[in-house]
Amino acid sequence: METVKNMSLLTIISINYNSKNGLQKTIESVIKQSWKDFEYIVIDGGSTDGSLEVVKNYQDYINYDISEPDNGVFNAMNKGAKAANGDYLLFLNSGDILHNDESLSKLVAQMMQKSDSDIYYTNLLLADLENDTERIHQCPNHLTLTYFTGSFIGHPASLIKRTVFNTMGGYSEDYHIISDWLFFVKAFLAGYTFQYIDMILSTFFLDGVSSNGNAQHAEEVKRVYQNELSFIASDMKSLRKVNTRPYRFMEKLLSKIRTH
Repeated sequence: METVKNMSLLTIISINYNSKNGLQKTIESVIKQSWKDFEYIVIDGGSTDGSLEVVKNYQDYINYDISEPDNGVFNAMNKGAKAANGDYLLFLNSGDILHNDESLSKLVAQMMQKSDSDIYYTNLLLADLENDTERIHQCPNHLTLTYFTGSFIGHPASLIKRTVFNTMGGYSEDYHIISDWLFFVKAFLAGYTFQYIDMILSTFFLDGVSSNGNAQHAEEVKRVYQNELSFIASDMKSLRKVNTRPYRFMEKLLSKIRTH
């Protein structure tokens, strides 16, 4: 079993636009980590709310930053990936935080014990500040296509091999909310390797675009199945109706998809 031998080249990318307090919270969670062998990139979309002063205050901890207008969240995330040098990418956007000061240390320790994979994913803590509640988004140990039709892997709770991210062309900039979900679906269908690590890596706060744009989310999902994934839409409908021997059906479907 080939294992991850060197995680000194991890890139953490935070994007921000007019979220001064969220950005500070994110940066502080990063620089407090006990494991520090990473580079840190901040991509700002031309903020005018004092965010740039926050970046300046933490300049000693940031390897690269830029502030300029962008074409949306995923355009900014792709900018960060292009500036990255790390073997793996972790997208921790403004407002999101690493779960505790030992999160990276624990993650890397577990990665060292596992086989080398293209994508590592963990559980994600979802926090609703408005209702003062939180819940754990528990991911499965083994992924299936049916999982992706009704759930997701959180980008703040996953590490993507940079070469894989670049080979796949990064995040689609045709969507405003679901491009991270679409990326993982396509990576799964393409046969890239995923490995689960049973821990909470990050906390995602349910007050952003992706958590509040339900109507837009539904519209984008519809467009994805009409365009990006049109060739499997009918199979997915059939898959939802399968109640017996689902894994045999899944293998048949994946075999068909990967030779498409």
